Amino acid sequence: MHLSVDDNGRSQDIEKRRNDLSGIFSTTIDSPETEYKALFALQTTYAIIVKLIACKVVDRLNFNVDTNGYHDLISLTSQKLLRFLQKLEDGYSYSNNRIRNFLEGDFFSWYADELQWSDGLFNEIKQLIIKVDSYSAFSLDVTYDPIDVFKDLYMSIIPQSVRHSMGEYFTPEWLADRVISEALSIVDKSNWKAIDPCCGSGIFIISLIKKLVGTKSIRELTISEREQIIEDIIHRISGIDINPLSVLSARVSYFIALHKIGKVENIEIPIYLGDSAIIPTLRNIDGIECYYYSINNLKCDSFDIVLPKRMVLLPSFGKTMATLQSMVKTDNPEALYRVIVKEFTAEEKESPELLAYVKTLSENLTFLHENNWDGIWIRIATNFMLIARIQKQDIIVGNPPWVKWEHLPSAYTRKIKEFCDIRNIFCNDGGLYGGAQLNICALISNVTAANWLNDDGVLAFLMPDSLMSQNSYEEFRNFYLDYDKKKRLFLQRIDRWKSPLRPFRIGKKFVSQDFNTYYYGAGIVNYKEGIPVCEITRRQGISDDTLNSLSTFEEARNGLILSESVARQLSVESTAFTYSSAQFDYTPIIGPTSYLYRTGVESTPFEVFKLLGVGHSQHRGHYRFRNKVLKTSRYKVDDIPLDGWDFSTELIYPMLEGPNVTPFEFDCRNNFHIIPYLADASTKPVSIEYLIDNNEELATYFANHRSLLDMQSEKSKSMHQGDAFYALSKIGPYTFAKYMVAARDNSKFCATVVKPTLTPWGEVKQTICVKHTIIISQDIHKNFISEDEAYYINGILNSDIVVSYIHDTFKTNGFSLNKSKLFIPKYEDGNPLFTEIVKLSKEATVFKDKRNYNIRLLSEAYVKLCLELNPSCRKK
Repeated sequence: MHLSVDDNGRSQDIEKRRNDLSGIFSTTIDSPETEYKALFALQTTYAIIVKLIACKVVDRLNFNVDTNGYHDLISLTSQKLLRFLQKLEDGYSYSNNRIRNFLEGDFFSWYADELQWSDGLFNEIKQLIIKVDSYSAFSLDVTYDPIDVFKDLYMSIIPQSVRHSMGEYFTPEWLADRVISEALSIVDKSNWKAIDPCCGSGIFIISLIKKLVGTKSIRELTISEREQIIEDIIHRISGIDINPLSVLSARVSYFIALHKIGKVENIEIPIYLGDSAIIPTLRNIDGIECYYYSINNLKCDSFDIVLPKRMVLLPSFGKTMATLQSMVKTDNPEALYRVIVKEFTAEEKESPELLAYVKTLSENLTFLHENNWDGIWIRIATNFMLIARIQKQDIIVGNPPWVKWEHLPSAYTRKIKEFCDIRNIFCNDGGLYGGAQLNICALISNVTAANWLNDDGVLAFLMPDSLMSQNSYEEFRNFYLDYDKKKRLFLQRIDRWKSPLRPFRIGKKFVSQDFNTYYYGAGIVNYKEGIPVCEITRRQGISDDTLNSLSTFEEARNGLILSESVARQLSVESTAFTYSSAQFDYTPIIGPTSYLYRTGVESTPFEVFKLLGVGHSQHRGHYRFRNKVLKTSRYKVDDIPLDGWDFSTELIYPMLEGPNVTPFEFDCRNNFHIIPYLADASTKPVSIEYLIDNNEELATYFANHRSLLDMQSEKSKSMHQGDAFYALSKIGPYTFAKYMVAARDNSKFCATVVKPTLTPWGEVKQTICVKHTIIISQDIHKNFISEDEAYYINGILNSDIVVSYIHDTFKTNGFSLNKSKLFIPKYEDGNPLFTEIVKLSKEATVFKDKRNYNIRLLSEAYVKLCLELNPSCRKK
């Protein structure tokens, strides 16, 4: 399932999933084991419904005498229904038509086992049969306009919190049609081959089939012409998904689409269960090329599958594995060993290491069967091996899962590192967690393109807009398929889907995350000159629901606004893209900076450290405070005295948060922060002994709330400045500087000069900037900046050209001055180019009525400075 469970429930995603599942099952679900059992039961229910629908639909179209019609299932006895379901899970009548993998025993076939069957299961499944039968008048018998018939069913059964954790966003049909149409226009081939490596329930697969069939009138085609179309579809359109429910849904949809064209037999539906982020790797064993894959299993840890590449590529490979599935019932590992080795060549039989792998595999499979843990593993192994047979494709298309690397289970990320070369995908900034924001969709795009994309092919994926500029994708944007050979893909163009258009839905809410369609190919593109961008949004008065009811992009076009733009890489030191502006030329402002950019202090959990002022204390040097609590607070300080904490003010400072920064102004608004560090010794917190001797109330407060402080993640603790359990992160001498500039790191970019603040207890103290602020208090040589220097930097950051540039380069949920590569030379006192900016900045600070006018003048002064001093401008 690849759901993170390693944080013992501290993640809000995990808490939400478990709350939703608890509500469905009317029981408390508060552990990984109960969560997985609940989800497994829910997924089994969905799987049974899909299989019953498949049985009903397909058997209406292709009557099978053994079933005597779907409606007759309602009158079957418990044992007869069990036998029917067992046949259903074994492939039912479909294998008789030589459709080898339409329905096959999977993760969710356990309910049809003799040992699991009960009166309770019988009654529940019978109710499902009746419910499916009641839809006999439903448009299951569709004319040839194939659709993804299971998307809505899946979304109604599986909670949105679970789908969110898995990164599942279901694509509207009209949007899939746009992606495929644009990809086909780039490839420009009539006999193209395409794959969706994360096909879900099959929306892109169905859209590809429609494109292949085109405008042909099926009724007017001869039998041989219909057979040729079916053969073309099977050989040219394929899909993979890691979710067995999605594979089941996509196979049924694929079959229905084929069946509307003509008779379907002697085929293998090219939808495979597999992980597109981790595909079988090639290993040379005693001179023999072999495919290697490892499958996790809780009962025997994992087992390795190592088979000769030649054998896996044989058309008879599936039949061999089916024989193996039968032989496992003998409980004889030697029988399994013989089935496999029988297919080896003489050379392969002479390899001791290869034979040893086969022997171990046979023993593991027998062990699982003897302990009633088998039934699916050989089929799963077969599916995962079959994806190694996939040939080069002209188009790789789809909507891969959007899940951040840091939210993946640690065991899964370790497996990815084992199977994938991730050296040139993660960012290269040397930080411990620099790649944590990397999305699994970026990894999938790199792995699938490296393995399956033709040299003249195109990869067309829907992925977050953050890939264009976020630091975690610094290396990914180079898109190396083979770094040693310098083989790479280039971004050919993008579709930028803009607000208020929000086509993705989770439950009743639309997903607000910005996203693009990325079209990658091998054609060399000069990113400095830019890539074409088609910006697409919806017209006023047109709803997302209206658009999502449409099938093609042409149908949706009347409700959309399309415009052309460009995205460029402006700095040679960064791969980040900036969207072009009709108002500004950003080229002159890109260059080296002479200043250090840092983030504000981070405290976890903040509920312990952030305070609000309450009033004066009777004790000298003290003031009363209470803890700051937000609606989103997850940790509660539940012992706050009615009249507040009576704390010494020695280690308490006015606190500036990002939202309280506005252009040229700031307001701490009665916010304070405990900073257990001395300004002249900020490399580590004051000791507990120091607190006991000098600030006993704070020492006691920390001690009494240690359990809350210990609830923070190990990642958070590893970033602390010092070892004390009350230590903070991202703090140093720069935090206490007399003059500094603070900028917002999200929402609305702006900056202000930060100076010491007069506190309500009468003391002037330096204002401490915290999380979601970017602070500049030192140059690159760690010299503290002067007051005029602060106004100089502040003027530049508030100029409308810089604000526009920041918003055109970064998502509003994360601005980065480090990655902006803004040209900010060292301040020169007395130089008119610099003093003009200082003058305008001070005026804008003092005179609000002149602020907007001065902001425009600041842009002119800044651009003039850049044109004269920026090395890149002087070269021109």
